[in-house]
Amino acid sequence: MEHETPAQQYLRRWAQAVIDMIILDMINRVLIAVVARQIHAIVQDVMRDLLTTGGCAPPRQPPAAP
Repeated sequence: MEHETPAQQYLRRWAQAVIDMIILDMINRVLIAVVARQIHAIVQDVMRDLLTTGGCAPPRQPPAAP
């Protein structure tokens, strides 16, 4: 096995750090997308409730039995 010079060691560490940052950035983007979808779904539910009730609605309860 060939011995690495200090410059080669530095470049190998630098390249690994860049790869690690790219991987972490990709993971971060996926997590942001997941959270954004959840927030979007919650906002849609709230807007649907507001449009169907005409404003502030009481907490949802099952319909009363006849």
